[in-house]
Amino acid sequence: MPTAVRIIAQHYNKETGGILDERQIRDDDVSKPDYLKDLGYLHMDQMDLIAKCQEFKISHQIKLVNHTKVCPICKSKAVKIGVYSSNFHAMYSDHIVTIQRLKCKGGCNLPYKLEGLFGSSTHPELLKKQAELTAEKSYVKASKELNYDAAEGRAINNRTHLSRVTKIVSDHIESLRTQDMTVKDRGVKNLISMIDGGHVKYRGEGRSFEAMVATVYQPGCIKTVDKHHQSITDKRIVSSSKNDKQESIKKQYLNACIEQGMGKNTHVTCLADGADNCWSVTDSIKQQDVTVLEILDWFHIGKKFKNVQSAVSVEQLPDYDKAKWHLWHGNPSAAITKLENLIEQTVDTTATNKLENLKNYIHNNKSKIIDYGERKRLGLVYASSYVESTVSNLINVRQKNRQRMTWTREGSHQVLQIRSSKLSKKWEQDWKKVEAKIYLKAA
Repeated sequence: MPTAVRIIAQHYNKETGGILDERQIRDDDVSKPDYLKDLGYLHMDQMDLIAKCQEFKISHQIKLVNHTKVCPICKSKAVKIGVYSSNFHAMYSDHIVTIQRLKCKGGCNLPYKLEGLFGSSTHPELLKKQAELTAEKSYVKASKELNYDAAEGRAINNRTHLSRVTKIVSDHIESLRTQDMTVKDRGVKNLISMIDGGHVKYRGEGRSFEAMVATVYQPGCIKTVDKHHQSITDKRIVSSSKNDKQESIKKQYLNACIEQGMGKNTHVTCLADGADNCWSVTDSIKQQDVTVLEILDWFHIGKKFKNVQSAVSVEQLPDYDKAKWHLWHGNPSAAITKLENLIEQTVDTTATNKLENLKNYIHNNKSKIIDYGERKRLGLVYASSYVESTVSNLINVRQKNRQRMTWTREGSHQVLQIRSSKLSKKWEQDWKKVEAKIYLKAA
């Protein structure tokens, strides 16, 4: 006996049960599945089913929009003046909706497009998904994945539009991160911040620019994972690659500190790799009358010594290690003296230059070198090794590594705003605020 499955959508009166409208969505033969792929609906059929159900529901929902004889603004009489067709982009399908146009007798300019009524013609779920994907993958790969999910190529998912979405969402996130916030008189006792940077290849041969990254958290949020690893349970990461004299990163950094509980009584420990632009960011919060301790990050000191070790002969290694030992115990002057002695003993120009650069690095950051051994004994932070992956995860994964791409500062900055929100594990709460700014409630 031949059979088929018919799917019917009904619009009905909930009180009486009376059918107001009915539409056949699909009518498919039921046949024996020879292979597993014959069981149920194919991906394309599922998307077709969703799209047709959407179409039916939208057609009745949209009739309730502008379904009034009174202007929602001034309460004057409103009259119908035809209809307007507007595009609507749902999660997996595109639709054209017909909206009733109204004219206010009082002269109010009433919206008649989805953008005017709701702030956008793209469903929030789709916009969020687009922003998430473009923060993780290239625009081309994100477009392919979105189109694959929808089982068709959609103009709303092309790389040009995805770039626009990234800009819209990132601009709102930055607006949230740079809004005026006040430092309270009382806050948490201690905060830790770490400032670093990563280079991104600029659109142009052999050039690059630096993106700044700041991480802020409370000491109590450090969790031990195992003997060699720690993690931070609650943090705020902010970033910027703008060429704006650090205005954006400084404002975001200040607000990140305030968000994490900074008050005028708070002691902030700032670790950085020794670059002037990093210390410039930490200096920006000193204007808030908070106590700031700047520390040259031991993790970066260790990297410097490791990179220069090749310039030292086997006979010189004990003195070289002694210089590092002096630094560990907070004695930069003794370390510099040891390095100067090594420089005098070195003939090779390349090796001399490496040692000279290391000596200058220590000299320039002399005031930021503390007794690292003592801080370790007291259980205080002295290195950023367990959060060093922040730069890699935030910048390198999306904008460097194996991805052979070049960036403008603006394009890089936009991606960083979304990635920093996600890496902070604050994306869901940030998105709710962004959604509230983009979308309107219909009158």
